[in-house]
Amino acid sequence: MSNSDSWTKYLFLDKILLNHHVSLQKGVKYPFVDMPSVGISSRAPERVGYKKYTGSGVKFCRNDTIIARIEPCLQNGKRFYFCEGDVGFGSTEFIVFTPKDKSVDPMFLFYFLKQEKINNRLESALAGTSGRRRVDTSFLNSYKVELPKTDTQRRIASILASIDDKIELNRKLNHNLEAMAQALYDYWFVQFDFPDENGRPYKSSGGKMVWNEQLKREIPEGWAIRKLGELVEPIITGKLDANYENENGKYPFFTCSAAPMRIDSYSFDADAIILAGNGSFYIFDYHGKFDAYQRNYVIIPKPRISKQYLYMAIEENIRLLKNKAQGSIIKFLTKGMIEDIPVFNIDWGHFLCLHNALKKLFERRFLAQQEKHQLTVMRDFLLPLLMNGQVQVRPQGELNYDLASD
Repeated sequence: MSNSDSWTKYLFLDKILLNHHVSLQKGVKYPFVDMPSVGISSRAPERVGYKKYTGSGVKFCRNDTIIARIEPCLQNGKRFYFCEGDVGFGSTEFIVFTPKDKSVDPMFLFYFLKQEKINNRLESALAGTSGRRRVDTSFLNSYKVELPKTDTQRRIASILASIDDKIELNRKLNHNLEAMAQALYDYWFVQFDFPDENGRPYKSSGGKMVWNEQLKREIPEGWAIRKLGELVEPIITGKLDANYENENGKYPFFTCSAAPMRIDSYSFDADAIILAGNGSFYIFDYHGKFDAYQRNYVIIPKPRISKQYLYMAIEENIRLLKNKAQGSIIKFLTKGMIEDIPVFNIDWGHFLCLHNALKKLFERRFLAQQEKHQLTVMRDFLLPLLMNGQVQVRPQGELNYDLASD
């Protein structure tokens, strides 16, 4: 079906402003978004801080669309829709897009710019030194786009935004579940205020503590320290490189990125912890079929060992692993470094209530992650169909499918 009846062709810059003027006062704190805070599938940044504006950084306003202009962040899909304040600023490696007038709906523009053909065009405009290329936006001077009427834009944006709203709720739920699990872990294994035989906080109620030379701190009497490698099956790595990724693949593909990619095949079918061996050393918890990048470690606990506890113990030690060797930052983790992570070897029969609580939190988080993936697939399926007219949105908000169209 052709868009000619309801979509009109325009020069891109006749409808959309690029890096428009925003006034910020030096020395005043504003919302700040750096590149690591931008996800690859969410509409909103994962984190928004507040920082004093010193005159450096890309400035933006509420309802602007911000896209990474440097590789590989551009290819990874880093972008966000700003709604955390009236004005803000961020990395110098962003491009800011905003409607020139009310004929373009801001939310529609965000989704319009997510189209594969526009992403491909931006990627083709990368210029400069390999590995640090940036988008040369001069091509936009003659770039043409087709846009529907404003009311149609709003209906399209409403459908896609409703899905993203649910994705954002899942993200916040995950964050809260992680915070609850962390609080439980800290209470038991950092503060040592787990319930004693009388139900009172162990350490705060005078429970006996003994010095542990390996950890350089006191621990509860009777607790032993073991190496992680002694409590898990032999640690193995993935065998694949990133070229095996397929965005429409059936199975998760864990790489060194913040979120798993997709792949058509799997090498593992397990209840496992996956640890990225370089980059930011991301850690994942997964149960089922998956595959892993060649620099990722797959850690499977032995029977009667709490996977959830090991996950959090590894997470706690990541900071120490990053700064091993007297503070010098390491670029990768070796198998030996992971096997040597110190963990408490406790009788989980006596800590069954903690194990069950952590397990329920992790299970709920896993379900939320699965739902988020399904919603993301739905959104990414609908987006091109809405943008090329194969699926239309009636004024009542109903979808009209014409999948036989060209």
